[in-house]
Amino acid sequence: MKSGKLNICIVTRITTDHSFGGMQDYVNLLAKGFAKRGNKVFIITTALPNKNTDEIRTQYSGLIETHFIKNTRCGSYRKNFFTKAYRKYIEINQRDKIDIIHGQSAAALKFIGKTDIPVITSLFGVGYCETPYQQLIFPRLSFMDKLKFIYKWPKITVSMRYMYQAAAGADRIILISRFSKRELKRVLPGFPHHKISVIHCGVENIGFDIKDKRKLKQKLGIKKTLVLSAGRIEPQKGIHILLQAWRQKNEANAELVILGDGSYLPHLKKYAEKYNIKNCSFKGKLPQDEFFEYFGAADLFVYPELTKPAFGLVAAQALAHATPVIGADHGAIPEVIGAAGLLFIPGNSNDLSDKLDYFLQHRENWNFMRKKAQQRVASFFSVDEMVKQTLTVFYSELKKKRKK
Repeated sequence: MKSGKLNICIVTRITTDHSFGGMQDYVNLLAKGFAKRGNKVFIITTALPNKNTDEIRTQYSGLIETHFIKNTRCGSYRKNFFTKAYRKYIEINQRDKIDIIHGQSAAALKFIGKTDIPVITSLFGVGYCETPYQQLIFPRLSFMDKLKFIYKWPKITVSMRYMYQAAAGADRIILISRFSKRELKRVLPGFPHHKISVIHCGVENIGFDIKDKRKLKQKLGIKKTLVLSAGRIEPQKGIHILLQAWRQKNEANAELVILGDGSYLPHLKKYAEKYNIKNCSFKGKLPQDEFFEYFGAADLFVYPELTKPAFGLVAAQALAHATPVIGADHGAIPEVIGAAGLLFIPGNSNDLSDKLDYFLQHRENWNFMRKKAQQRVASFFSVDEMVKQTLTVFYSELKKKRKK
């Protein structure tokens, strides 16, 4: 370590090179933030889709170096990823002395007890709060879907065990919400809670100009009030609750747009067609730039999640685009939204319908709520603050190691 700069090894099963998602976005923003401050970042991850070779990709003038490991399964811990990730670290460490290891979920499991440098573990969910085994979801699934998730249960249980082992053996644990900290205390009261730091996820586009909403609407061909929802289209995401609520509306001047793809999309389309739900469209999976153009153009974002999310990244991304949020009142959703939106009873389409009515009928509050949205993100969910707090954890653990 020279002049306070670190060689940081991030171990993760998935990155933005594999796909788009919450953990991927977190790793990407952290790595860029570390590199921006002059640190060298080595990312160890699984093979790229449809490839089975070792590959190295560099960014930021070589300050970010991503190592994709051959003979691993894209985005998975299978095919002995843990051992291969540790071997890759040994290889990198022989060339570039690593100062600290930052594992995502269970990814750094094999590093525990094998290295004399600090190991930090970030968790993106606790217990089964973000799985379809929730009371609001599992009983409502079809017989075949229930069988599918019963079949998956052993695999998910093993993944949870790996995650807890990696966290318990780490020098410090980073959780992404206060809800996750409370949930971890509830499900594992004997866990070493003194090692926990809560650092919220950071989001980009905090400097979004509210005046650009009109321009983006024109670009996307939207002439009405835009109500948006986005994410993976699966039963646990609650989009069917939103459709049930929207079905009660007769808003000629408002349009509901749903972004994303998934196994539940055909069912939702059939439901919308069956009940002739008006002013509703499904855009499917979009390129990331266009995806966020809809966030910027939106007047309202709806987050009807049926699981209890550890954070709720799409809600924070909507707020960053000056878009107020109506979200389900559980998990970390209230923690993310704060006073920049409204909450409804999870799984209750009638209550969601009432909240939609309130927003749509009180246009005079929109500018105030847009400003509150951006203020909340700037105060709690900036990328700079996330990076700064994470580096503070790193330096704290390095200091402890030196004293031993």
